[in-house]
Amino acid sequence: MERKERNIWKLNNLPPLEYCSISRAKKLLNCEIEDLLHWHDIGAISLCIKVGKINGTLKGAFQHDQSSNNLYFLNAPNVDELSISERSWSRHSKINKIFKFNDSEANQEAQYGMPITQLKLRVSVSGLWYCHTRNLMEILETPDGMITEERISIISPATNVLFCHFIPDEDERPTITLSKLYITSQAIEKIYEHTISSRPLELSEKALHLPEEQDMVTPSTIMQNKLLIEFINHIIQSNPHFGDNMLNATENKKNKIFNRAMDKLRSEGVVSSYGSINLPTSEYTFE
Repeated sequence: MERKERNIWKLNNLPPLEYCSISRAKKLLNCEIEDLLHWHDIGAISLCIKVGKINGTLKGAFQHDQSSNNLYFLNAPNVDELSISERSWSRHSKINKIFKFNDSEANQEAQYGMPITQLKLRVSVSGLWYCHTRNLMEILETPDGMITEERISIISPATNVLFCHFIPDEDERPTITLSKLYITSQAIEKIYEHTISSRPLELSEKALHLPEEQDMVTPSTIMQNKLLIEFINHIIQSNPHFGDNMLNATENKKNKIFNRAMDKLRSEGVVSSYGSINLPTSEYTFE
């Protein structure tokens, strides 16, 4: 039996692309445009839109060091000026200019021992951003093949970015057409991995939630839950105590099975529990 090449870039004799158009991805993956739109709409992947310089409001939450009272770019007119530092912003989603801070320093809190700054800024952005809408199939159904996007989200953020959404001004909302849609290399590799393994795509990327000002604290919990699910998936694949059928279970079922299995491993002395640390992903440590 012929062995399948597991690297899609090697299969196509290409160095890895950071991102590409969905028409290019269609050829690489041997699928249809409609398939890519479908996988985005159900939350299996996230497609992107490339925008020129547009103005609007950016909302986000950022972790920073205990020793720092303010986020590292609070006093900077241009975030990209700081991109050469270790605390880089995003490889794809660019902030060109900060016009005004709105209650940016007053809205600070500490969660899990790490100070968090929540920001609401007037900015100009450009580059590649995730589409917020989970109804891209509508493009195929509209007479002009076009829809308008009301909000976009950061791609590949620095680890200290808990969440970050951008709401364009009403007269600058970008239009989405098939020719304006892009896909990241991570999404391409995820699709190909599931293609050769015949496993269904995991619906791990939920519709992007844009919180109102009064509940801006909630996305940090959402991010912690997402990290926990990724950790659980890693443990499932690397530990024989978990069955293969768990990989395609719902997130709630994974949590329940995971907790039961971890209790079993603890009773066998494989892991130890240290409940004094109040972190959602640090309840157990492997011996």
